Amino acid sequence: MLTESAFKVFAQIENGKISPSYFCIGEDYFLQEKMIDTVWKKIRSKYPDAEKSIFYGEEDCTQALYSELFNVGMFGSNRLVVYKNVTDFDKVAKKLLIRYFSNPSPGTVFVIFYKGKKLPDFVSSMGKHLKFVDLSPPRHEQVSEVVKEYFKTKGYNVDNEAVELLKLRAGEDLSILLSEVEKILIYVGDRKSIRAEDVEEIVGFTKKYSIQNFRHYLSQREKNKVIECALSLMDAGEKMPFITSVLTNFFIDMWASDEKDGKKRNKYYRTEHASYRNSDFRAIFKRLVELDLKSKTTGVPGRDLLIPVLTEILLSE
Repeated sequence: MLTESAFKVFAQIENGKISPSYFCIGEDYFLQEKMIDTVWKKIRSKYPDAEKSIFYGEEDCTQALYSELFNVGMFGSNRLVVYKNVTDFDKVAKKLLIRYFSNPSPGTVFVIFYKGKKLPDFVSSMGKHLKFVDLSPPRHEQVSEVVKEYFKTKGYNVDNEAVELLKLRAGEDLSILLSEVEKILIYVGDRKSIRAEDVEEIVGFTKKYSIQNFRHYLSQREKNKVIECALSLMDAGEKMPFITSVLTNFFIDMWASDEKDGKKRNKYYRTEHASYRNSDFRAIFKRLVELDLKSKTTGVPGRDLLIPVLTEILLSE
C-alpha cells in the first residue's frame, strides 16, 4: 500500500489529476479541510453545477451514503461525496465498498477520512483502486520538511534559513504557516527562489506556542527559545503557577528516569534525558519551589521572576 503525502496529492489535484476514490489517514483538521476544499474547487472549476454531500461515521448514515454512491441518474452527475470520522466498517459496508471501489460511479469523487487504529484488511487489498493520502499532523522535527515540500509543489525553491525564520515568526501551526507561505509567493511573483529576506519582509511575528513547543525547547536546552516560548504563553493568558507546574513535571520526568529506563523510550525522550543527565536536580527543584512561592507572595511580575530561573537552569551543567 503506497501512501502519498498530503501536499503531493493536493498538487496532483490542482493540476487536474483527480482519482475516483481517496482513502485519507490521519486526523489533522486543517489538512482534512484542505483536502475537501482542493478537490471541490477543482471539480467546480470544470462543472459549476456539481454537487457535494458529506456524511459522518458517527451517524447512522450507511444507507444514505451508499444510495448516494450507487444511485446515478440517467446521464450521471458530477459530484463530491465525503465520508468523515470513519472508525470501522461492518460486513455490509465492506461488501458495498469493495463493489464501489472496483467500479466507481462516473463523475463521482469519493473521499473517506479514516480515524480507526488499524487499517482494515479489505482496504489494503484495494490498493490499485484507491489513492491513499497521509493527513497526519507533522511532528515538531518534521515541520521544516513539510514547509519545503509545500513550496516545492508550488514550483518554488526555499533555503533552510528562510524556513527556520518562517517557523520562528509564524510558529508550527500548519494553517498559519501555509497562509504566510501564500503571502510570500504573492510577494516574490515570478521569482522561483525564496530567501530569508523575503520572509523578513512579509511575515510578522504571529507565532502561537504550545506546551509541546515549550517542552521541546527545554529538552534541547535552547535558552532563547525557551524564554521566548514561556513569555509567549504568558502573553496568551497562562499564569505563573501553570508554567511552574510544567517546568516541575518536565524535570521530575528527567530526574525519575535513569539511562536503563530511557532506552525503553523513544529516541526523542532519550535526547531529553541525555541533555540533563549530569544536572543537579536538587538545585533545580529548589529554584522551582522558590519561583512558585515568590510568584504567589510578591508583587514582582512573573516574567521578571521566570527569566533568571530559566537562564540559571539552562546554562548550568
